[in-house]
Amino acid sequence: MLGRKQSPETIEKRIAPLRGRPLSEAHKKALGDSKRGRPRPDVKDWAPAKFCRFDGATVASIRTDRKNGLTYRAIAEKYSCSISTAHFAVNGTGIYYANI
Repeated sequence: MLGRKQSPETIEKRIAPLRGRPLSEAHKKALGDSKRGRPRPDVKDWAPAKFCRFDGATVASIRTDRKNGLTYRAIAEKYSCSISTAHFAVNGTGIYYANI
């Protein structure tokens, strides 16, 4: 049965007893506490320097190339990366380039 999809009727039968079930206040509090206070990873935690495709100097030169009129495609070919990586580096929108 591994990998076999359940029919929508079976899923509904399985879920129906759980719908509208009253939760105790202790359970509600436990659910909220389990989510609350989790440290939200900062951009620097998500994107350590070892995962960045380019260092700060290269990102600066990519941004300079864009200001000088190079297209994202030309930048991607020059630095052998994808067009979206060039876009992220120029705009600082990717998680790797937000703080560079």
